[in-house]
Amino acid sequence: SGLWPVLSRLARIDIQSAKEQLDTRALALVGDGMTIYLRVEGFLDFSEEVMKLSKEINDVEGKINSLKKKLANASFVEKAPQDVVSAERQRLIDLTQRNNGLMDARQRMEDLSARQ
Repeated sequence: SGLWPVLSRLARIDIQSAKEQLDTRALALVGDGMTIYLRVEGFLDFSEEVMKLSKEINDVEGKINSLKKKLANASFVEKAPQDVVSAERQRLIDLTQRNNGLMDARQRMEDLSARQ
């Protein structure tokens, strides 16, 4: 898999069976056919990360609200070229997905913070 060679160069890796008890304070990264758990305690300030994520969520939500208003404007939808309207709708979908991912990440950081 493409992720494994990169990770093996970045850090010492302990391989554990999925049956072993996992550290509940580990951050789970899922992708490329595997799940990787990173022990981040002592490396991250969870409250600072929650604040950063909250700020980014607020920024993205502002963009989402602006796009929703723009797309709710009948004049814009009727007069703008269809490709522009379609691009704005896709941008709204993309921003909504990004916001959902950011909210999930913030929740994970809050959960990790509570386990300290």
